Amino acid sequence: SGLAADRLYFNIDKVGNASSASIPLAVADAVRDGVITEPVRVFAPGFGAGAVAGFSVMRIDPAVVAPA
Repeated sequence: SGLAADRLYFNIDKVGNASSASIPLAVADAVRDGVITEPVRVFAPGFGAGAVAGFSVMRIDPAVVAPA
């Protein structure tokens, strides 16, 4: 059970912990790297200092993600 590794995307090795910018950076990198190639719904959990956590479910359309 759970998610297959090919359904996950990590970029922390490139950007480190960018706090609140971590999720939008990962979305932009996933589009740039060709991981997201068509409109898709993504689940993005986030964890912060002080045991704060949250998540969002977004529809990402690579056609509207700004190039780097």
